[in-house]
Amino acid sequence: NKGNVYEEKRAQIILNPVSTSKSKAGQKIFNNYLRQTKKEVYDQYRDYMIGESQNRLLGDIQLVKINDNTLIMNGFIYKGNKIDLTALVKVLVELYNLAHEYELDIAIPLKMNCRNDIIINYIKMIIDVVFTDFEYNLYLYSKSVNYKK
Repeated sequence: NKGNVYEEKRAQIILNPVSTSKSKAGQKIFNNYLRQTKKEVYDQYRDYMIGESQNRLLGDIQLVKINDNTLIMNGFIYKGNKIDLTALVKVLVELYNLAHEYELDIAIPLKMNCRNDIIINYIKMIIDVVFTDFEYNLYLYSKSVNYKK
C-alpha cells in the first residue's frame, strides 16, 4: 500500500516504530503526523519512558487505543536514531503473537522510517520470516507520512 499507514482503516493494530532516546534526535523518530493528529499516542509514549533506561526499553512495546477498533503499537526499535534489528525482531514477534491470539489485522510501515537501503533490505527479510505463516491481513506500507525536515 501507499499512503499513510496511520490512516489504515482495516487494521486493528498499526505499528509505530519509535526510539528509546529522550533526546531531540531520538524523539524526531516519532512520526510527526501521528504526533499532530493523535496527540495522546505521543503523550503516552513520552510518559512511558519516564525513569526507564534505553536498554530496558529497547524491544519493548506499548499499546495505545485510539478508537474502539484500532490500537497503535509503539515499538521501541531505535536506540537514539539507529535501528536495532534484534529489537525489531522482538517487536515483530510480539506483534505477530498478539495479532494471532486475538485474530487481528495489522499494518506496518515497511521501511520502519529508515533511510538506509541496506538496513531496509534486512527489515524486509525479517518481516518475511516473522510473518511467513500469518493467517490474517498484513498491510505493508512502502511509504508512511513522517516528520518534516
